[in-house]
Amino acid sequence: MIDSHYLDKSKSIYEDWNEKVKWVLLGVGFDSTETYLPGQRLAPASIREVLRHKESKRLFNDVGDVIVVHGDLNETLKRVEDVVNRIINKGYKPLLIGGEHSITYGSVKALMNTYKKLQVVVLDAHYDAYDRYDTLSLNHATVLRRIKEEGLRVVVKGARRFSNEEEEFASHHFKKDIDSTLPTYLSVDLDFFDPSIAPGVSDKESNGYYFKDFLRILKNIKNLVGVDVVELNPCLDTNKVTASLASDIILKVVEK
Repeated sequence: MIDSHYLDKSKSIYEDWNEKVKWVLLGVGFDSTETYLPGQRLAPASIREVLRHKESKRLFNDVGDVIVVHGDLNETLKRVEDVVNRIINKGYKPLLIGGEHSITYGSVKALMNTYKKLQVVVLDAHYDAYDRYDTLSLNHATVLRRIKEEGLRVVVKGARRFSNEEEEFASHHFKKDIDSTLPTYLSVDLDFFDPSIAPGVSDKESNGYYFKDFLRILKNIKNLVGVDVVELNPCLDTNKVTASLASDIILKVVEK
């Protein structure tokens, strides 16, 4: 069991704990730096609702949600880092459901203390590599730049809409190929997928990818130590199509 005063355990799918499974689900309903259409704070509940119907056997534990501080990203990230550290220290792997993409930074900060050669693989329609966006140095549009500045190997797949500034940074600092020998954190921004299968995201980009593309990438990651699935916006998700996709991603991860 994971204990922290930063957790709201009432959000959990399960009341009990299974020590035999290796993954721990953690919700982070934060969207305060979203600059277009907010609503990602509602995503953990939406994904869990679908997971309750889809999971046929116990494949993960669920510690509930981080108690976020809306409007305060730094404090929220501190809390994410604290809880993820507790998950790792207990010998489990963190599986976060956002929430906007900025939450990845808190999770990665925890993992990089344990895995000195951590690789971060990101599936995203955008590079999220501005130096500053809306005057902020850390938000959903700058998060991958801040992660790279930690000295980590960052691989981005699926980017198809970006500024000149981001393209320049990515060309010099992001990798294209996954190193299967390294411990790897996988961050899945749902706008990586084509809007035809993932309509419930705020920043849709056409000509996207499909579930088979995700499965191919997942197969090439041999040492998966943490995952997040971010940027679901339930306010835009007709018939929970995108929440269903997110739950399928989660189940494929924990079955791996």
